[in-house]
Amino acid sequence: MKKFISLLLAAALVLTFVFAFSACAGTDKKPVIGIIQFGSHGSLNNCYDGIMEGLKANGIDPEKYTIEHVDSNFDASVSQSQAKTFVNKKAAVIIAIATPSAVAAANAAADKDVPVVYCAITDPAVMENYQNVTGSSDIPNFEKQL
Repeated sequence: MKKFISLLLAAALVLTFVFAFSACAGTDKKPVIGIIQFGSHGSLNNCYDGIMEGLKANGIDPEKYTIEHVDSNFDASVSQSQAKTFVNKKAAVIIAIATPSAVAAANAAADKDVPVVYCAITDPAVMENYQNVTGSSDIPNFEKQL
């Protein structure tokens, strides 16, 4: 009986080491690119498609990154939670689609070393007080159009 218990404890110890070392094997994780889309809408979906095309066109190989695309379902509090999650993951960049997601990302990344890039912002002046934040507005330049 003692031999059986000793054998059982030894097997449990070996399994513990196997699981511990297999958990350590994934330390060369890929950098995260976090994309927060405020909701599913034709123009916001187009922004996401443009972001993915832009990454590839600028030589960013999606295979070398973990690209996490989340949708806030038009809920600003969800955007805040998602932005904090990306900051905690130390994302290489947070890309925010629409004003509420951009503000949430900028607030979460404030005082952190995570850059925020936004698009589809109606009033880019909202983002002027944030550091390490840049992007583009969706307001057309009426002077150029006329």
